[in-house]
Amino acid sequence: QHLELPSSVEALLTSRIDRLPASQQLWLKISSVLGSSFTSQALCEVSRGVPHFLAAHRATLRRALAGLVEAGMLQLTSATKFGEMRLRYSHLLIQDAAYSLLPLELKQELHGAAARFYEQGYEQWQRQVLVE
Repeated sequence: QHLELPSSVEALLTSRIDRLPASQQLWLKISSVLGSSFTSQALCEVSRGVPHFLAAHRATLRRALAGLVEAGMLQLTSATKFGEMRLRYSHLLIQDAAYSLLPLELKQELHGAAARFYEQGYEQWQRQVLVE
């Protein structure tokens, strides 16, 4: 019996991603735009800035993130009593593989949504510093 091995590490990781449930694949790909570490709040907010088909998946976010941690794709670095989670990719190559699976148009929309989210956060931080 001949066993077919992936031709590269990226192909191996892509194969692992392809075997994940659809909602986990989606959230892993979306989070790849946010960098190697991100919060569940940032992920949820950025997903609001993309097409309506993602709205149905927002309800799966917490369950999907837990599954991705269990699968070894992400690591939970902290959590608050309010449900906010800080996560990071278990390896940068996982982030790269997930990012490579995003269609160009969706990458552009997600980058725009991420920029708006971080810009709003920076503006809120500036207002808070000026008040203090």
